[in-house]
Amino acid sequence: MVSKELAKEVEKMGAVFTDAPVSGGVGAARSGNLTFMVGGVEEEFAAAQELLGCMGSNVVHCGDVGTGQAVKICNNLLLAISMIGTAEAMNLGISTRLCYQHEEPNPSGQAHQIYRMMCAKGYSKKDFSSVFQFLREEEML
Repeated sequence: MVSKELAKEVEKMGAVFTDAPVSGGVGAARSGNLTFMVGGVEEEFAAAQELLGCMGSNVVHCGDVGTGQAVKICNNLLLAISMIGTAEAMNLGISTRLCYQHEEPNPSGQAHQIYRMMCAKGYSKKDFSSVFQFLREEEML
């Protein structure tokens, strides 16, 4: 919604707004291999691609304004859920207890609950990959 509202305001000023969230982390930024998920007017994509191509190797037009943000949040959601699976697998390798993926066929609601618990315990400013440490600490209790 914010991207769409900004696009309207920018258009009133005679300019074009494009949302272009980034993916790839520090390593990709240093090497110029970032990925940009672009949402905006298709006719303006070439100009955005030229500019963003200076910083990234993968510039993808996702659709209208706001779709870049939507794709980014979907990627983050999938990665956050996958990170819990990875962390559980690592913890399972360390301990002999079964992980909840063996007990529950669809852990997506539990993933949300785990990240909420992490926020409540001071992890809100950390990257979601810290779920491994959080789950390890919880197991020790």
